[in-house]
Amino acid sequence: MNQLQTFLSEISNTHRLSEKILIVPSFSQGHQITEAIVKKGVSYINLSIKTISSLALEIIALDLVKESITVLSETSILIIIEDLFTEIRERNDSYFHNLEPKEGMVDALARAIRELRMSGIRPKELLPKHFLRDSKKAYMVKLKRHYFRSRRG
Repeated sequence: MNQLQTFLSEISNTHRLSEKILIVPSFSQGHQITEAIVKKGVSYINLSIKTISSLALEIIALDLVKESITVLSETSILIIIEDLFTEIRERNDSYFHNLEPKEGMVDALARAIRELRMSGIRPKELLPKHFLRDSKKAYMVKLKRHYFRSRRG
């Protein structure tokens, strides 16, 4: 067993009925970790797997409901970005027109849009100097505008 598995095993045995929270980068990693300790014969009770995002959402959940704000799942966001990318890519004058969609491209676009959004940057604030090519800037702005619109609807 690695150190993390040993630690979880000790915590689970020492505090069998207490609530325990395992904070991980992603839920899939959390499930892999708990699956590994179960395979080693360690049982755990009241161990919750959380990410920083899921903890933050739990904290602000009531405020979101009061404001009628819906938070999309990561999967929903990726589907929206993929649909928007496909739509923009089909245009002959698009910067993305000749790009072959590759694994990870939608993830990279979603990350870029999320970082811009979390930084408070709006589409109109994206300037040509922020991009190597003006055409790329124009389509990133379109992609981000479509994303904002789809989030409101």
